[in-house]
Amino acid sequence: MKKTITSFAVFALLAFAQIATAQTTPEPINFYVTNGEEFTLTPQGDNSASKLFWRIDGALTEILGNVAGGALKKTFSDATTGITTHTIKLSVIADLLAGCESDPVEYNIIVLPKLQVTLQIPTKTNFCVGADIDLTLNASFATPVSNLAQYGIELPFEWSTEDGTILSETGSALKVVEAGLYKCIAKYKLPVEGVLIPTATSLATNIITGTSQQIQKNLPLPKVPVITLF
Repeated sequence: MKKTITSFAVFALLAFAQIATAQTTPEPINFYVTNGEEFTLTPQGDNSASKLFWRIDGALTEILGNVAGGALKKTFSDATTGITTHTIKLSVIADLLAGCESDPVEYNIIVLPKLQVTLQIPTKTNFCVGADIDLTLNASFATPVSNLAQYGIELPFEWSTEDGTILSETGSALKVVEAGLYKCIAKYKLPVEGVLIPTATSLATNIITGTSQQIQKNLPLPKVPVITLF
């Protein structure tokens, strides 16, 4: 079941249950996080005598204490122009001297870039009173994501008006025929099928920053001068 968690929130890892069923549960465990933002992996369990081994991308970087205090805090900052994936494996050992280590449970940490939506400023943003408005606002990303298709992720745009009305357009171009403030943002649409379905997410509220453009129609019409004849 997909579980959405707010930024900086804790992933509740059912560590011992997953380890016990690791051989019979082939579904991947995918956690989606935000580039440059810290996330926390916290195992749940009651075996206080156990030690936790965390391996990040194959390297044993953390040997933490018992389950109650074995949370792992981590930040990945390499997803600047494209999505990246890291592997974190968790295993448990009851006695360091005995060396009996459980089979590891593997977690895929998929890191999404922070994005900035930009609008190409139209050549004309203010029209004469009573005139027809006919222009197109074009949105793009300051730094495009290079590998969305590889992960089955989409980035539809969301256009809205000043009063919060969501418009039907989800593409990068919006045809404008009325004056007003037009806002544009985009949202990550994560996969709903395949091997990259999110198990849980920890995405910052500001992972994508939007922008806006005001279109006006208040230029006064010039007055025709009075003609006199001498």
